[in-house]
Amino acid sequence: MESLWQDCLLHFERELPSQQFQTWFKPLELLRIDLNGENSKVVLSAPTRFKQNWAKNQFSETLGSWWAQALGTAVELEIEVSSATDHQDSNQADNPPNPTGGASRPTRFSRQRCRRWCFTHGYWTTPDPRQGNYS
Repeated sequence: MESLWQDCLLHFERELPSQQFQTWFKPLELLRIDLNGENSKVVLSAPTRFKQNWAKNQFSETLGSWWAQALGTAVELEIEVSSATDHQDSNQADNPPNPTGGASRPTRFSRQRCRRWCFTHGYWTTPDPRQGNYS
């Protein structure tokens, strides 16, 4: 089972740009493969809901096709959120992390660095924070 997952990762590492692979595929984990004749299921785990939704929307068909070919049967692909990070993600959405790292003097953290940090960590919706909404 683990060797199939490694083959899958290797395949997509060759097919996709490095940054795309590192961002979206590398964090995924194989939870289980249920082989029940025609009702086979492959269950993957994503570290966050955002990555789960993105992987489902962008790659579920491609991943499903790869697994169907590898297993020689039709496959239902399911992507779950890791239970360990599920609670952490919902808590993070309510209380985003402090960009200053909890420093008592946030003025040491320049506006530009703060905007860069927010964009890098997904809190800005556009590359130029002056033109977008804060999400």
